[in-house]
Amino acid sequence: MSPSMASRKLKRNPHAQLTNACGRLSAPHAAYSLYVLTSQSILNNSSPRGQIRNLNVLSWSSPAPQATIFEQVLVLLQSPPNRENKLSEFETQRTESTLKLNHGLIGHGVNGGIDRGFRRGAEIPLVLRGDDSSEFPMAIRTESNRHVYYMSGDAWKEGGIDATGALMVLTLKVISCAINYNDGLVTEENLREAQKKNRLTRLPSLIEYIGYCLCCGSHFAGPVYEIKDYLEWTERKGIWSGPWPSPYAATLRAILQAGVCMALYLYLVPQYPLTRFTEPIYQEWGFWKRLSYQYMAGFTARWKYYFIWSISEASIIICGLGFSGWTESSPPKPKWDRAKNVDILGVEFAKSAVQIPLVWNIQVSTWLRHYVYDRLIQNGKKPGFFQLLATQTVSAVWHGLYPGYIIFFVQSALMIAGSRVIYRWQQALPPKMELVKKIMVFLNFAYTVLVLNYSCVGFMVLSLHETIASYGSVYYIGTIIPIVLILLSYVIKPGKPARSKTRKDE
Repeated sequence: MSPSMASRKLKRNPHAQLTNACGRLSAPHAAYSLYVLTSQSILNNSSPRGQIRNLNVLSWSSPAPQATIFEQVLVLLQSPPNRENKLSEFETQRTESTLKLNHGLIGHGVNGGIDRGFRRGAEIPLVLRGDDSSEFPMAIRTESNRHVYYMSGDAWKEGGIDATGALMVLTLKVISCAINYNDGLVTEENLREAQKKNRLTRLPSLIEYIGYCLCCGSHFAGPVYEIKDYLEWTERKGIWSGPWPSPYAATLRAILQAGVCMALYLYLVPQYPLTRFTEPIYQEWGFWKRLSYQYMAGFTARWKYYFIWSISEASIIICGLGFSGWTESSPPKPKWDRAKNVDILGVEFAKSAVQIPLVWNIQVSTWLRHYVYDRLIQNGKKPGFFQLLATQTVSAVWHGLYPGYIIFFVQSALMIAGSRVIYRWQQALPPKMELVKKIMVFLNFAYTVLVLNYSCVGFMVLSLHETIASYGSVYYIGTIIPIVLILLSYVIKPGKPARSKTRKDE
């Protein structure tokens, strides 16, 4: 049966013939028919609108029978309406767009061929959006299922790779696309500046959406970028409307950087293996040698990430999408930092732990700030430790469900909070105590180096036993110091530093 025949049959009697009609279709045709049914039902007032609006997330389980997903829809359509009044024009537009986007994701999952890369029974996230919060937990849930199914941490530790890396990037793109489209349906005065900049005022076409989700330059390792930037790049709008600068010099720089990073990693990794943490010789070492080994193990592991992010940056730059504008110098020079995911010197010489999210996995850190941290802040209130901890928890679950991930990101929240305490004390010092200020700057740098490399052991070894054993081998120093600093901040409360008139005007 063709899609058009199924659509006409569904249109004549959608409630009674939904399962029978769709049961004889291939998966793409069935998805198309579901879209036609639901969108036409809304426009023709032939279904209880309140129930269709709650159809927010669908998961296609392959190779499960096709009738399963449609029987669920049938129940929604045949259930009694919970209100008799019709939806407003705005709600109708939003519902129709939601179903179109769900159709697009069904096409993306079934037609796009992703299912071929999964094992039998693997779920594909079909998310976007009926209410204000549905897409986020469902996308994360689907990704978490894949983490559990593949247990990708073991593969990564052995140098292997699986589908979860690509799903991690896809999850962020799906969620940001949904939220940005929802932001486009509300008035601008209720939005932050980043929301205004990235909001979508029209529904992307299916081909645009698939192109954004599966852009080969960023599909496996990032970087994550906004769909609005992608659409402007493909349509030659915004900063891409004029002549494009040559990308070759910036691409060559990124490739050379990747080569250096890989060479350093291959040289260092045999000398500082992660297996050493569980060997008897490690326990025989003294405290300072164990602490220095943790530093070198973390330092070695970072070059692997520097390499892959540099390669991804080169691929995005060479196609032009990495272009982000012009400098204000004379003459102006092109900037290529849209795809920049790491500042190597910024990470290794960070003066404060607060700077780490700004220089490490930059695009994901930006995503977490815009779509998690900022949206947890209530109007009229300042962010606190809760927003920081919640953001780091989301990041931990996104990376995987190993205990080492969870511990690392909780540790990183403590690390950042402790660094903020040192910075506030430093800023409260009067100008005449310049030497003490410099000492505080150095202490914050030393604190960041110590706690970062202590904490990242959990990110590398992943298991609970190895993480606790490695932390305990240095007497939990990287956990105790941040907690002590946070507690001291309630006792030693520095006054607010005096600000100049220029600073106040800013």
